[in-house]
Amino acid sequence: MLLKKILDAASVNSLISTLVNFTFYSLFMRQAIQIDKKMEDLARTRNKSSWPFLTVLVPARNEEATIEGCLTSILNQDYPNFEVIVIDDNSQDATPQILADLAGQYCEQLKVVTLALPLPEYWTGKNNALWQGYSRVVSKNSEWLLFVDSDSRLQQGALRGGISYCKDQNLDLLSLAAGYYGGFWHRLLLVELSKLYFLGAFSINPHAESNVTAVGAFLLARREAYDKSGGHKAVCHEVIEDAALARSFRRSGFTTLVSSASSFVRQEPEASLKAFWLSMSKNWFLVARGSWARVAFLTLYQSYNFLPFIRVAFGLAGKERKVRTFDLATIGIMLLTYSQMLQSYKAPRSYALLYPLAVLIDTLIILDSAVRIGLFRKVSWRDREIKNPLRKPR
Repeated sequence: MLLKKILDAASVNSLISTLVNFTFYSLFMRQAIQIDKKMEDLARTRNKSSWPFLTVLVPARNEEATIEGCLTSILNQDYPNFEVIVIDDNSQDATPQILADLAGQYCEQLKVVTLALPLPEYWTGKNNALWQGYSRVVSKNSEWLLFVDSDSRLQQGALRGGISYCKDQNLDLLSLAAGYYGGFWHRLLLVELSKLYFLGAFSINPHAESNVTAVGAFLLARREAYDKSGGHKAVCHEVIEDAALARSFRRSGFTTLVSSASSFVRQEPEASLKAFWLSMSKNWFLVARGSWARVAFLTLYQSYNFLPFIRVAFGLAGKERKVRTFDLATIGIMLLTYSQMLQSYKAPRSYALLYPLAVLIDTLIILDSAVRIGLFRKVSWRDREIKNPLRKPR
């Protein structure tokens, strides 16, 4: 009897959490749509003779599958006053040859920086690449810096819209999360994992640093603010460097904003489940600030989401084959909610039928991240081992 009451209470919690999640997600999506529209309107009406000089920096390490598409989407932007710097960070694949070909084609706009030395102590590869690219060759005339991941694709108008919006809103840093992801696994799993990311990092204190975030797909920064906050040198040890950079800006008194699911940004990462798993597990425990209590909470939270499906399955497998109407209603609301959330990444609504699989895999990713970082104190990314990612530099 007691067990039944506990399971009933858990089912109610799963329904309530689903409705709360959907409410928050709808608000985020509304914000993204409003920001996109404002960016488009401002880009159309802005005086074209007053575009400030912009430098776009792209780090690349073994990115032969994505780097050409990324750079051409940037180089073909209709922005009148910009340069692109790509930093080849000791690539061992065809990336250097692809960059050489593109540099020959776009010789006036594209500069290639090649790194050959080992990483300095305490630095992560991406932070070192971006700092080296910035400190070596950024134009003195550059007023704005845009950091773009090598698997991003910028839609036409992204540069004009981003600059216009920052100037209109007096922002020092604007980050846009991609509104589309290539590959089945990213589109299926990322919505649920993004929700868990928010829960893992969230603090009830509205001024807490953990509530400040950013996304490396598109991170536009005022150069003066970047310099005064210390840039990537100030966050050299951080694995989740985009969010750390945003917190560094905020600590220095600068204004930041992140927008979810922007139509101006697409991402085409490596499509396999293994690639998705490694890219997420390398940092999720860091999102939870190294807290096993948060991992335990989220594991329990995910079990609530899984429970109605288990109850229905056991009901159908029993002799009487009876299931509770409440459980069926909860599942229906869950699937409807997830189908709506999938639309933010342009994923088919039919993927919602795989929601239990998404819950299971995302939970395992969280646990794997906790084991890798919390117990073994190391993760690997791009053929580099990051030892003790929780450690702070001296």
